[in-house]
Amino acid sequence: MKTIQASDIQDQHILIDVRTPGEFRAERIPNSQNMPLDQFEQQVESLANHSNLVLVCAGGSRARQACQILSANDIAAVVLDGGLKGWKAQRKQTESDPGGTISLERQVRIVAGALVATGGILSLLVHPYWALLSTFVGCGLIFAGITDTCGMAMLLAKLPYNNRK
Repeated sequence: MKTIQASDIQDQHILIDVRTPGEFRAERIPNSQNMPLDQFEQQVESLANHSNLVLVCAGGSRARQACQILSANDIAAVVLDGGLKGWKAQRKQTESDPGGTISLERQVRIVAGALVATGGILSLLVHPYWALLSTFVGCGLIFAGITDTCGMAMLLAKLPYNNRK
């Protein structure tokens, strides 16, 4: 899978952002188009006749998944190295709309942290079995780290505030 540096992006590149609509509204690369990963396969045909496709997400993981989908359909694309974070690290311009949501990555950290804290407190105050909640969340985070796939992020991406256009 090929990557491209933010400094190598030119006007002829078509930037496809695969984050949720809420994340896209909150901050994005100017002139990029939003095609959320969970709806990406239904929109693949619309990209078939284009070249110079660059896939973008927050850090690169979702863009790599989208690139695999395109590759399976014989459509060439590259992934923006480091995603939006890499773009911003090179001091490139971004734009935003009022009413955007916080990033999916931060949402996962907030929810996971809240579940772990709740499990710990309930295991101390109510019953020791509540520690299983914290254990379950911890195992999910380990799985997400190993596979680079996060079930909690996939669920959060489907919430209405992440999908408002």
